[in-house]
Amino acid sequence: MMHALQQHWKRLRANRWRALLVDVLLILLFFQGFAAWQKRDMLAGSHAAAPALALPDLQGNWVEMRPGQSRRTLVYFFAPWCTVCKHSVPHLNALRALRSPEELAIHVVGLSWQQPKELETFARQTGLELPVLMGAQQTARDWKIRAFPTYYVLDEQGRVLSSDLGLSTEWGLRWRTWAW
Repeated sequence: MMHALQQHWKRLRANRWRALLVDVLLILLFFQGFAAWQKRDMLAGSHAAAPALALPDLQGNWVEMRPGQSRRTLVYFFAPWCTVCKHSVPHLNALRALRSPEELAIHVVGLSWQQPKELETFARQTGLELPVLMGAQQTARDWKIRAFPTYYVLDEQGRVLSSDLGLSTEWGLRWRTWAW
């Protein structure tokens, strides 16, 4: 009788672990599917050429991103009202501290703003240590920005290596921008 009870409990525990594993796998599949659905309209990540980017910064200086600059590039799009974007700033600052401008160009582009003051306030309040470029509606259309934050990693020839949206950790940004 005791042996039968022990066998019964073993089966129950094994079934619980299998059920838990199935649940975890289903949750992961759901999130992967949702992420793919969110990214469906973004620029292709199969080495498609990135659109041109020539925008003024908050001081009125024009910054132009040209293909073939011989360095990896992160183009980060945010909106000044975006809470998730505010939480991303420390990760951008840490990435800049880790990688020199010669190794990695980082372009931070503000979209969905009415007055430049909104972008200035965002940069000051969040402690953003990178120059902010003032994007326009055409910029959002060219880069297929549908949500914030959105970012693209470009290779040395200005082709899209990867794209993503939403919060990324410092390690996530490091991983995506590292030269492989």
